[in-house]
Amino acid sequence: MARKVLLICGILASLVYVSTDILTGILYEGYSFIDQAVSELFAIGTPTSHLVVSLFSLSSTLLVAFAVGVWLSSGRSRALRVMALTIVGNAANSLVLWNFFPMHMRGVEPTFTDTMHAIFAINPFVLLSIGLAVVAFRNWVRFYSIGTILILVMPAIFAFSYVGNLVANQPTPWLGLTERISQYGNQLWQVVLAIVLLRAQDTKRRTDPGAQTRETLNFLQILKAGVIYFLVIFGAGFVLGPIRILWAVPRFGTRMAELMETPIMLVVTILAARWIVRHLVLPPTASIRLGMGCIALVLMLVGEFTLMLWLRGLSISNYLASRDPVSGTIYYVMLGIFAAMPILVVRRDDTKKEI
Repeated sequence: MARKVLLICGILASLVYVSTDILTGILYEGYSFIDQAVSELFAIGTPTSHLVVSLFSLSSTLLVAFAVGVWLSSGRSRALRVMALTIVGNAANSLVLWNFFPMHMRGVEPTFTDTMHAIFAINPFVLLSIGLAVVAFRNWVRFYSIGTILILVMPAIFAFSYVGNLVANQPTPWLGLTERISQYGNQLWQVVLAIVLLRAQDTKRRTDPGAQTRETLNFLQILKAGVIYFLVIFGAGFVLGPIRILWAVPRFGTRMAELMETPIMLVVTILAARWIVRHLVLPPTASIRLGMGCIALVLMLVGEFTLMLWLRGLSISNYLASRDPVSGTIYYVMLGIFAAMPILVVRRDDTKKEI
């Protein structure tokens, strides 16, 4: 069940991306789907920027969940496991692009953010993911993936040739159409991959009648562990937050206050992960413990970007822009450690069993 939900997230990620592009392109008065780039929908100063960044970030978050589903579906396939990691890289690359390095509108003098936008827009993880499908599959999916690579590369080369015209506010005929052929081709491949893995899962269930029961029990165990893990860490942050804001920030400044809080949260994370793994007797299976961490991470992001932002009255892009670059970067690293900690903590009993 958990694997099925995670794989469906891949389909939802593509639907959110394409729907956002179409919807915001319609809302942006004067925008041309044929001649203007997708990046212009969230360029600095555009009326659709906040909406696009928020929804594209949601799409990338769903992509991370999909990557977990691919990992859980990999079986003995090393190529699929590596593909899951490249899909995470794709999502991380995209999140940085949407939130930190939007381009400027046409005619505005380019700055550092435009240079970084061009670099992150290349996103090599997309081609790496599709290339790994060529290795992982032996049927029609291999040939479809090869065709998708060609569909991605040729229009992308054409689109990048217009970068100079874009900066100089010159006409860019067919730029938007060719870029969308490439990007929509990637989104379609992602949907196909999700469907292929879902069908493989259904086939396994038919050949092994007890598989569904085992997966349901595993999912409930993972869900319970992930929710408890989230509540403990979120609760600790909720308690430390007022202390940081009311006591530490006035004395040491925002950056130092957040850096002082980090080791405390790290210790709480380690202790919480160890306690939950022991208390719920979670097996040392990577998929189960990774599922626990990913569920907790998704809940943490939802809590961070809904409740906390609603209380502070900020949009996601404004919230990200307001974070200190040093302590903010460490915070995002801590989120990764938070998700991975259930795997990193090893019980003594697990070690004995392996011996």
